[in-house]
Amino acid sequence: MSLQPSELGSVLQTQNMNWGEGGSKRWSFLFGETKRIFPSEMRECLERSIRKTDAGGRPCKVVVVGHAIGNDLQAMKLIGVDLFDREQFPDILGILDTFKIATYLHSCQKLDSTKGFRLKHLLECLQIPFKLTLKTNVPALSAVHLAGNDANFTLKALLAMAVLNSQRQVLITAQLSMLSKLQSIAHTPLRPGPTANLERYKARILARKAGFRAVMKAIKETAAEDWYENID
Repeated sequence: MSLQPSELGSVLQTQNMNWGEGGSKRWSFLFGETKRIFPSEMRECLERSIRKTDAGGRPCKVVVVGHAIGNDLQAMKLIGVDLFDREQFPDILGILDTFKIATYLHSCQKLDSTKGFRLKHLLECLQIPFKLTLKTNVPALSAVHLAGNDANFTLKALLAMAVLNSQRQVLITAQLSMLSKLQSIAHTPLRPGPTANLERYKARILARKAGFRAVMKAIKETAAEDWYENID
């Protein structure tokens, strides 16, 4: 795998699908364009994402990766997508849960976290970028809790933990080179996605700050007895 630094960000490709009416966070997807689907299309989209074929039309072997994936598996099963059904999905080699992997590495004293291993805390522990640092004077944008972003971050966490678990092992030059590439992919800096609207985000942050200042000013200017009256 020969990659230039500029190509690292495109190695992991994830999708973001939205079937709600609002789509208030669709502009926050950093790794492509959000696709709008109808609820009736959800099963077909999931099956199409899992059943991949190569250039010759042959089925690809698939490893499913998720973070604390149990609830996701149950939700998919409810709409008829049972990843444990070998007849339905014969090409799935296995299902990896990065939460369980992190817990195992913690038990081996290879990974330490005082906050637990929710995805955000795992990314912090592995020093994987998940906040979009803006050049303007506003807080960095946390990109977690958006499905397409979380999928990308989960894959990066898997790569970073694979590198972490390989430490103190005797490896040949080719293996060390591969691990170095995996580490670089996992720690690729974030960039705004094609639909990112940073001005909109900045306006939201400034409005939130202004609202907070207005509330604090009102609290300071209102007598305590007036607050008790308002509670009733």
